[in-house]
Amino acid sequence: MLHSTSSFSSNQSTVERNFCTHCGTALAGQVTCPNCGTASVVYNAVNVPQRGTYSSQPHVPDYLVWSIISVLYGGILGIIALIFSFLCRNDLDAGRYDSARRNSNIAFWCNVICLGLLVFGLACLFLFFAVIIFVGAFSG
Repeated sequence: MLHSTSSFSSNQSTVERNFCTHCGTALAGQVTCPNCGTASVVYNAVNVPQRGTYSSQPHVPDYLVWSIISVLYGGILGIIALIFSFLCRNDLDAGRYDSARRNSNIAFWCNVICLGLLVFGLACLFLFFAVIIFVGAFSG
């Protein structure tokens, strides 16, 4: 049997439901579980968000893992990206979403420039060694 009671919280109401103790299936008035056939049920109260009261917090990535990796190969630019990633995370925790978005953008572009410089440097290094091997093959 499904019972519903409303609490006076603005964002949540308490919905009381029966659940199967064996498989966890929500039961609507049944004594036995239709999935596993178990006759034992447990009575639980679950907090469920009310319709239309979902969180409006925007998702802002902080690029923290990418920034940590950029510190390993990007030097000072990776450290700058790491600092802005931490600032972004702190702003998200404090609810300052505009500042978090700005810091996230700066961390992203520092990481992109770091990666671009790494790719460019590796390409130049590859080209340098390819020229040396090519010239060495025809000179002697």
